[in-house]
Amino acid sequence: MSAGKRIAEELNEALHAAFAADPGAFLLGEDIADPYGGAFRVTKGLSTAYPDRVLSTPISEGAMLGVAGGLALSGHRVIVEVMFGDFLALGFDQVLNFATKSVSMYGTRTPMPLVVRAPVGGGRGYGPTHSQSLQKHFIGIPHLALYELSPLHDPAETLTAVLARDEPSILFEDKILYTQRRYRDGRVDDRLTFGHLDAERCWAHVRASTPGRNGRVVLIATGGVAHRAVAAAHQLLVEDGLDVHVLVPSLLYPADLAAVLPLLDDADSVWVAEESTAGGTWGAEVAAGLHRDAWHSLKQPVRLLHSADRIIPAAPHLERRMLLQAETIRDAIRAEARQTPRQPRPRPTATVPTPAEAVPSAEVAQVTPSSPAVRVPKLNNNDDTYVLTEWLVEDGDPVLADTAVAVVETSKAAEELVAGVDGKLRIRVPAGDNCAPGDVIALVSAPTDHRGEPEAPGVAAPDEVTIHPLSDSQLRGLAAATASHHEIPPAFSLVRVEVVAASATALTELAVQALGELRAEFPLLYSTRLADGRVRIAAGAHVAVTVDLPVGTALPVVRDAHRRTLSEIRDDLAALRLASHRGELGEGDDQGANIALSLHREPEVVFVQPVIPPGMIGIVSIGGDLTDVRLDEHGNAVERTTAGVGLTYDHRVVNGQLANGFLSRLKALLEHPA
Repeated sequence: MSAGKRIAEELNEALHAAFAADPGAFLLGEDIADPYGGAFRVTKGLSTAYPDRVLSTPISEGAMLGVAGGLALSGHRVIVEVMFGDFLALGFDQVLNFATKSVSMYGTRTPMPLVVRAPVGGGRGYGPTHSQSLQKHFIGIPHLALYELSPLHDPAETLTAVLARDEPSILFEDKILYTQRRYRDGRVDDRLTFGHLDAERCWAHVRASTPGRNGRVVLIATGGVAHRAVAAAHQLLVEDGLDVHVLVPSLLYPADLAAVLPLLDDADSVWVAEESTAGGTWGAEVAAGLHRDAWHSLKQPVRLLHSADRIIPAAPHLERRMLLQAETIRDAIRAEARQTPRQPRPRPTATVPTPAEAVPSAEVAQVTPSSPAVRVPKLNNNDDTYVLTEWLVEDGDPVLADTAVAVVETSKAAEELVAGVDGKLRIRVPAGDNCAPGDVIALVSAPTDHRGEPEAPGVAAPDEVTIHPLSDSQLRGLAAATASHHEIPPAFSLVRVEVVAASATALTELAVQALGELRAEFPLLYSTRLADGRVRIAAGAHVAVTVDLPVGTALPVVRDAHRRTLSEIRDDLAALRLASHRGELGEGDDQGANIALSLHREPEVVFVQPVIPPGMIGIVSIGGDLTDVRLDEHGNAVERTTAGVGLTYDHRVVNGQLANGFLSRLKALLEHPA
């Protein structure tokens, strides 16, 4: 996926454009006004630009939808943001019995330009009342259209289509998409391309640039499931030679299937995937339409794929088991293509190497027949590394061959690994660390013999060497640190900053904003040293901020900090941190910084001197909170909370006087943020 704005940012811009074009439009919702800008920051800036038409409402979905219906009935175009799609249930009566009926129940057609925006879907650990996909509950209501965002459609085009209707509509927005970037330029990845089947660009069509050889499958999916459908299609193409065509509509209901029908003529099977639970679903509606209009083309009935029929858990590993995943889609299509009965998916079993196996030399001496290894298998083709999220047994516990001992999380799912042999588990990689296919994460020592005799006292197992691979980002960081130490002569200054004034907001956000403001006053600290001894002064302040990961550190960039509000910086940081922890930083998200902020906010961290990233002149560090005592103007002893704020700088470009002046101004901005 190429670089671009996040879908939430594109949707925000589309809303701004819509309000600029329609002076009679209204937006209603809970906490949508600045500085909050909605639970997912999609409405930020709108209340500032249109204060009389963008209104935060009381916590009552019935009330806000009732008011919106009245405004629409009187001729205004109205958008309602429901904070979580689950809460649509509280306003269902206003949608069913007033807004939609008002279109035709007065004896003549009455325009009702009402749009309800509804964030839906799981994958964020929000639990059973904030994670549902309720599309199926609104299927079949007369005069109600249902749309859904996807990574294959322009959010502005979708919103324009929704707003153009004079009937009530619901725009479903999968929450996972907000921080994602959509596919662009007709390409999904190295194997898959995409286009649109119809002039209205409703049906997006993902296909293999090099078709497979073992069969042709049509997979229809909602926008929130599109990423998972595409991932399944890629795996089935690469591993099974199946040519899977993924179709994703922007308009769910009423569904126009005419554009889809030509693709069914030579399809071996047709599938519909959605995140909702089974029963009365959008997928069932699509299947009924295809059976009606294309029965002569279908080699077998349309198959439906859903999430498990249970309440959505909050625990991430349980949530993943319940919700429809790419692996579920892949395995169902694969089983059908091989014409074998569907069997429960076996848990991946860790490899138990034999002495003859070719393993890295550092491990050969340790992995012996008496100490079989729990080795990480290859779980998918999309990840080079996984996260060892938890151990299911304690170090030293006895285990049986089929005992599940660890949970490894890929970008798509969490998988349990089993011991492979009987014995006593010896953990070698702690929970939270990364691991890669082939890594030894534990050994299983020989069990006691059948007489139950204990191991000989005082005989300890030899220390095993643990090989831990570094990710690409860690390797880049290692190279940068090495280059910095070899090439940049650093100097360092430190000031103590009172941080009580910053307690109402995050010190990190204030620091990023302050670094943006100081660019004009201290341009040398935002420059790049050239090989000929000159420096290039940056036109803007692009601030890299450290994000500590379970293993390693990410350095995403807040761009144009010199002209961003505190609220916008907060939104950017939240999105960048989330993307960093999920390994979803896009192209350019960690490139182009001209000053950096290194955070070490653990309590009592007094002194931090980070290395300067190559290409930059300086990096600011903030330590942990410290408590000290000083005398006030009356001579009374008072406590205050401070933090050490330091500047590591390239002494070839910046001298001590300039560095100290910069820190003095930064201290003033942090202590007096107003």
